[in-house]
Amino acid sequence: QENSAIITVSVPSGAWDGSSGPSATRIDALGLKDWSDAGGTAGIDLVKDGDCVLSHYAGWASLRSADAIQVVAVDGVDYILTANEGDDKEYGDYEEKWKAADLLAADGTVGMSGATVDSDVLAA
Repeated sequence: QENSAIITVSVPSGAWDGSSGPSATRIDALGLKDWSDAGGTAGIDLVKDGDCVLSHYAGWASLRSADAIQVVAVDGVDYILTANEGDDKEYGDYEEKWKAADLLAADGTVGMSGATVDSDVLAA
């Protein structure tokens, strides 16, 4: 899911030997979600105030990160359905729990309100 792409794999029937087996036939990027007026969304709420006010921000986009995927057939046509649940990741001491509302000002510019950054990150 973190790669934001779907890969199509051809799986041959029967037994596989060292020279045969599954192979990738295509890779499709899930693309970016455009949060500007032209992006086709209802907007996004970036203000941490307890209200849900959806706004658009020019130049603001985010990756699509599908957490679940399912292929369904409707009238003989296969469709791929994905759900972006927005789960936070935790690996040992690393936590991915930064809220956009804490990083951005109400106009979508970088505000870093309430955010802290380790000095070793700034030195990199």
